[in-house]
Amino acid sequence: MIETRIRKHGDDFEVTIPAEAMEQYGLAEGDTIVFTPSKIAWVNGEKRYLLGPEHQAIVDRVLEEHRDALLYLADKD
Repeated sequence: MIETRIRKHGDDFEVTIPAEAMEQYGLAEGDTIVFTPSKIAWVNGEKRYLLGPEHQAIVDRVLEEHRDALLYLADKD
């Protein structure tokens, strides 16, 4: 996972990919990449990744469908 900030560049915005991540993922200048943005928020001093609406809908559906199993697994040591 690459964690970076969005910066304003003229009328546009840009995301910088650190050199280490470029190497790790085998990326080069001119490559086209696809990503799904996740916003980071701090909740009670803890880093949380906020999901976009389409991913949140999936999580909500899975939690609804498998709530009992997930609660059972959460209680396991």
